[in-house]
Amino acid sequence: TLTSIYRPGPLSAKVDNIYVRAKRNPESVDYGHPLIKEVLEPSYGCIVFQEQAMALCHVVAGIPKLELNKIRKMMKPGGSSGDNVEKAKALKDRFVNGAIENGVDRSIAEDLYEKILFFAGYGFNASHAVSYSINSYYCAWLLTYYKTEWLTAYLEASSSKPEKLAKALS
Repeated sequence: TLTSIYRPGPLSAKVDNIYVRAKRNPESVDYGHPLIKEVLEPSYGCIVFQEQAMALCHVVAGIPKLELNKIRKMMKPGGSSGDNVEKAKALKDRFVNGAIENGVDRSIAEDLYEKILFFAGYGFNASHAVSYSINSYYCAWLLTYYKTEWLTAYLEASSSKPEKLAKALS
C-alpha cells in the first residue's frame, strides 16, 4: 500500500495524510455506504489500486466484471484524451445510475466517481506495487550493505545522460 501511496499523484491529493489518520482511527472513516466500505475498508477508505477502482464499478454500480478491463484501460493515465472523454461521461452516468439502483445516494455516487477518475491519473495495479516494493527493498538492502558497489552502479546507469548524472551527483 505504501508504494502506491508514496507517489506524486497520491501525495498531491494528500492521500498519505488521509490514510495515516484513518489507519490510526478506523472508526472515523465515513464510507457513505456499506457497498463502498466492502471495497475500500482494507485501505481505510482510500482508493489505492486499480483493482479497487474496478471493484467499485462492479460492486457499487453493478457493472459486469467482463467490462471492467475496458473501463480500467479507458481510465488509465492519458486515457481522458480524445474519444475517451465521451466514454468517461457515459461511464459516469452508468456508474451513478447503477449505484443509485443499489441504494447509494446520488451525491455519494457522483463524488465516488470523481475520486475514481482522479485516482486513474496516477494509480497502478497491486501486482505492480508488490514488484516495485520488492525492487525498492533490494535497492535499500544493497545500498545499506554494499554502498560503494551500489553507488558505482547507480552512477554508471546515469552516465549516458548528463542531466541524470548531474542529479545523481547532487
